[in-house]
Amino acid sequence: MNSSDFSSEQPANYNPPGLSALAYRIGTHPTLFQRLLADLPTQKIPHPDAQKPQQPLHSLTTQHLDDPAIALLDAWAVVGDVLTFYQERIANEGYLRTATEDRSILELSRTVGYKLNPGVAASTYLTFTVEDTPGAAQEVTVPAGTRVQSIPKAPGELPQTFETIAQMKARVEWNSLKPDISPKFDTPKFDQDTTALSLQGTNTRLQPGDRILIISDTGGDNTAPLPVSSDPNANPLKREFRFFLTLESVETDAQNNFTLIRWNNNTKQTLPAVLVNATHSSANNLQVFAFRQQASLFGHNARKWSELSPESKRKYSPSQLVSETINCTGITIKFNNNAFFQTSISNDDIITVANQSKTVVKVSKEKKIITVDSSFIPDLPEIESFIYNPVTSEWSQFSIQNQKIDLNAVYSNVLPGSWVLLNQDKLSFQTELYQVENSSTVFRSDFELAGKVTRIKVTSSNNLKEFDLRETTIFIQSEQLPLFKKPQELPSINRQNPRIKLAQSIPSLEPGRTVIIKDKTNTEIAFVGSMDDSQTLTLSHDLHHDYDTASVTIDANVVPATHGETVEKEVLGSGNGGQANQRFKLKKPPLTYISAATASGSKSTLQVYVNNVLWQEVSSLEEQDARSQCYIVQIDDRGECIIIFGDGIHGSRLPSGQENVVATYRSGIGQVGEVKAGSLILLQNRPLGIRDVTNLYDATGAGNRETSLHIRDNTPRTVRTLERIVSLRDFQNFTQSFAGIGKAQAVILWTGQTKLIHITIAADDGQQVESNSALFTNLKQAIVSHMSNPLQAVEIQSYEPLYFNIEATVWIDPRYQENNVKQIIESTLNQIFSFAKREFGQAVAASEVIEIIQNVAGVLAVNLNFLYLKSDNKAKSIPSSLEAKTASWNTSEKLTLPSQLLLINPQGITLNKGS
Repeated sequence: MNSSDFSSEQPANYNPPGLSALAYRIGTHPTLFQRLLADLPTQKIPHPDAQKPQQPLHSLTTQHLDDPAIALLDAWAVVGDVLTFYQERIANEGYLRTATEDRSILELSRTVGYKLNPGVAASTYLTFTVEDTPGAAQEVTVPAGTRVQSIPKAPGELPQTFETIAQMKARVEWNSLKPDISPKFDTPKFDQDTTALSLQGTNTRLQPGDRILIISDTGGDNTAPLPVSSDPNANPLKREFRFFLTLESVETDAQNNFTLIRWNNNTKQTLPAVLVNATHSSANNLQVFAFRQQASLFGHNARKWSELSPESKRKYSPSQLVSETINCTGITIKFNNNAFFQTSISNDDIITVANQSKTVVKVSKEKKIITVDSSFIPDLPEIESFIYNPVTSEWSQFSIQNQKIDLNAVYSNVLPGSWVLLNQDKLSFQTELYQVENSSTVFRSDFELAGKVTRIKVTSSNNLKEFDLRETTIFIQSEQLPLFKKPQELPSINRQNPRIKLAQSIPSLEPGRTVIIKDKTNTEIAFVGSMDDSQTLTLSHDLHHDYDTASVTIDANVVPATHGETVEKEVLGSGNGGQANQRFKLKKPPLTYISAATASGSKSTLQVYVNNVLWQEVSSLEEQDARSQCYIVQIDDRGECIIIFGDGIHGSRLPSGQENVVATYRSGIGQVGEVKAGSLILLQNRPLGIRDVTNLYDATGAGNRETSLHIRDNTPRTVRTLERIVSLRDFQNFTQSFAGIGKAQAVILWTGQTKLIHITIAADDGQQVESNSALFTNLKQAIVSHMSNPLQAVEIQSYEPLYFNIEATVWIDPRYQENNVKQIIESTLNQIFSFAKREFGQAVAASEVIEIIQNVAGVLAVNLNFLYLKSDNKAKSIPSSLEAKTASWNTSEKLTLPSQLLLINPQGITLNKGS
């Protein structure tokens, strides 16, 4: 190209958003050289005659590289090429997205206060066994810091050291607790703790949520019965206890012809006990009644009082005065055949003066006087006064009278002698049981309503007047259900409200103590709620599984432990008062950080002593004064831990001394500490009286040290949240940045009553996060403590993993080795559809799978035969895509469902050779 065809103007660089590299160079060697050549003929120098500038190089037309002038331009083009190259590199290193050097990325992140996440140590629970040989101590103290080492179970694994993080008192009686498995007899038992009964037959027509009545001479409190006369001719008396229950579950057994009903004792309503004639009462000491019908009081659906016309209000008001003050509240009483309000004295009362003409009503708060016609009996004294409170805005004249209850409709199956139960939950939590004396059908007209209804007359008037017109529910048509007489099988330990009767008495376990419950199939962590006696254990939370009582054991000598070995009093060096910002490096990295309810999700185990005085770690020295005895910790990309002290202005300098800077810390972190269950069995410092130790749980919750590869994604999250949670995105960013969490997704769900923030999480290693793990507990506490709205409902759940299989026919270029191509295809599929590459709720398209296989070198063609979920192996198909759901609210079950993560099944890839 001729230099005359080349423009000497520099082309503009345009960098659209989202680039991974900036175009910043003003030219390369060829472009700079051509630009210099193009400028030669037009190069001007100053001349005394401004109208005649000189162009001395106008006649230089040669472009041979051996010409000295051209060689000089070539040399400067080389210089420009080098300078612009590094100028572009420097420009790229100035932005987080485009920087390539680890140091640049690290320093850029530090400008906004971001620090590399040091990772977090794995945690588990250690179960200790106390010596039970004769003469051994019954109680042993296991101190905090007791070290236990793992035995590697796989090639390439190294032994890992764990230490207990709390002191524990262990006893031989708590080694392995067994539940009471004594046989259950056929006679049904009923007491305060009973939560289930067996009924004869399978056609009881009971459903969960139904209300039943249980009458028994057992199951109440331990109050002594009333004294009874010893007259031999008197009828004997006995106490009857009555309970009103809501069924939690109804299970039928067609093979054995019985129905098992369960309820929750927390919802059980205990009715007053009564004394009955033992001679004429039922011979059964336990009776169960089902209420086949629910009804309401006549008038429960009347119009609201505020909606009535003034004429209707005057018609149904107890007095004319009530109708004039209808927006108030009060209590009516009878006086001279008229209704008035209970007298009281307060600043808000209405004071009236009555005579035989008008009644003047004065309201103390408002400057307003109204009058109503007097309804007093004539010939009263000339002046009478009364004081009343503001009146109700409801139908104030209602009450149940003369033991007669009018229902809202006709119910033909209310029989004499049956039970009627009135229940009122919302106002006064009133529940009363009555027996029907008789029932009839009557015509009723009141509350602007009219029609035929069933009138029940009951045998008692006890508290009938306490029931509200609208809020009362009436349970009628009671039917006695026969009890099942067959001997009961040994019941399992229910996951809900677990209460376990032990085989023998033990020293009481303190509330909050960690226990491990396990049977033949399941194992989980639980916590002691209480021990009502020395043989009955109640857990503080529901379990995740039901447990087989015959095989279950409960270990109570359990203590939490975390990965990392303590390094005691390591000498870091000597302080020098004349040196600012002294630095020291730990000799045994990596420094252990354990899970904690902080914004970062972890806390350091480092303690630094200067002249035997503990100094404090801070996040930044800039905010410290000259006397602050503090330091900061920086962890570089290689995991080295550097301790930096102040300069005398921001943070105190170290005092001079010989080896006066000492550190105690723990060493060990990351996913290498996630050892399998049963690995931690080597006690390195055995407490006296301890026989052995193990971990019944896998160690979980670890997070590897963050590298520069993660800084680009994680740095913006800290700036967005600033350690406070306001928006939905803040919930997700805060959780995602929490140490030990690998993925997080926050969504808003509507439960039908309230707005719920739901967060789905996954551990850093891709595993699910157990709800009783230290990671889960600390994350939940951290979110609650950093929320701007503490009343916002938040639920955290671990994700639901889904796996899919593929079957494809592949035609491979004969020039390639078939096995190598298939291995590359499998490796590529496993990488792209791995935990690190996929997101919660992300679908997998058939076209995506085909494209991945087709792009592998050596593949000529591919035909996708099947694409299906691993859990749906019998329904092979080839849909356009497989869907994964985000978190949702299940309206029928009234529970949340977590987000799903759709991953490929490594063993589910089938590649057939095309022919």
